[in-house]
Amino acid sequence: MIGSQKQVINSTGHPTPTALILSGLKADFKKLHNVLSCSHCQTTGKIVSNGSTSRTGSPQFKCKCGATFTASSMQSLINAVQHKIPEVHSASEPVVSPSVSILGHSISMADIHEIESDIAPVLPTVMPTLQDIWDRFQAYDERLSALEAVQKENIELRKALATANATIARLTKENVDFSVGAAASKYATIAASVPVVSQADFPSLPASQTHHSTEPTKTFVSKTPRKRAPTARAIAAVVRGMTIKENADQGFQIVYVPNAICLPISTQRQRLRKLKIGNARVLDLHYPDRKVMGMLVHNEYAPELKTILASYGVTTLDNFDSLDPVHLRDPALASLSLDDRATKAIHVHNDRMLRAIEFIRAPVKFAVARSFCSQGWISDDQLAEIVPPRPTKKDLDISIHTASITIPSFSDL
Repeated sequence: MIGSQKQVINSTGHPTPTALILSGLKADFKKLHNVLSCSHCQTTGKIVSNGSTSRTGSPQFKCKCGATFTASSMQSLINAVQHKIPEVHSASEPVVSPSVSILGHSISMADIHEIESDIAPVLPTVMPTLQDIWDRFQAYDERLSALEAVQKENIELRKALATANATIARLTKENVDFSVGAAASKYATIAASVPVVSQADFPSLPASQTHHSTEPTKTFVSKTPRKRAPTARAIAAVVRGMTIKENADQGFQIVYVPNAICLPISTQRQRLRKLKIGNARVLDLHYPDRKVMGMLVHNEYAPELKTILASYGVTTLDNFDSLDPVHLRDPALASLSLDDRATKAIHVHNDRMLRAIEFIRAPVKFAVARSFCSQGWISDDQLAEIVPPRPTKKDLDISIHTASITIPSFSDL
């Protein structure tokens, strides 16, 4: 009996017939709720309004006994009460049949109820079609609005383009006129300022002076290199080399920090430079695991590095263990036993440390290699291949003896 549309206002701004019917139902219930009898518990005056459905917006009603009534069933109860007790309307005030104005015509609620009963059988099949037509109309209206906006923008752009072309043409003409006038005035000024000379003003040179030298002209070039002022980093490096600290913490360590993106090493060093971290103090950068970056630094610089990172809100991963087998992400190694995975993790870390040593310049690389060997990251044999052996006393004697040998000249032969 009641349609399934939630739309209560049509495109002309007037209420839809469904909205008018629901409004009349609510008005009738408000006047007759005291005499309405529940069809379940047969009590009178216990039915109250229970809101409306979320899908269709139709009102719902509920009795104290728990029975619920839809808009259609409530309309049936109201019709039954109106037929049996027509005098209920004269209890307090005269009953005036409610009416509404639709397109300039006054229609009473009785007419609306009659129309509703006539269209009720076909309403369920007609409403989806009407809803589809309404949706299409709204879609076409949105497209028309979009096309109108594009057309308006196109007109404005054409006007702006015409203005820009006129401005360009005017400026081009002014520039050409200015260039021609400036060039003419410049050459006219030069011609007026140059005096007129004759051949007599330049006598011929003597024959001895007319000979041109064939030697090329020598251009003096200063061989003195331009001196540069030493940078603060260079001065700090010299000071560190001339400073002896008591109980200095010798050796090297790796400071691990979180890293969201695995970038090239050169890019990472540029980012560290923005944080005022000296790249000369960071000897190596590598990625031991996903979202983790390691920085190889001297033990004395590690606290300063952590302080700088902490000032920017970066927390170091002090508990990160690069030898933990959990960092082996290769699926081919997943089938290995725990001992084999631990051994493989040691080999991977050893290769990573050897690769880091290759990119460190001597003699710092020798100190780094000795530190790695003391920590068990590389073997003694690997250390011997990296660090050249120190000369013995016998080697020194041989070198001195070789240096003292006098090579005879050709005249002595």
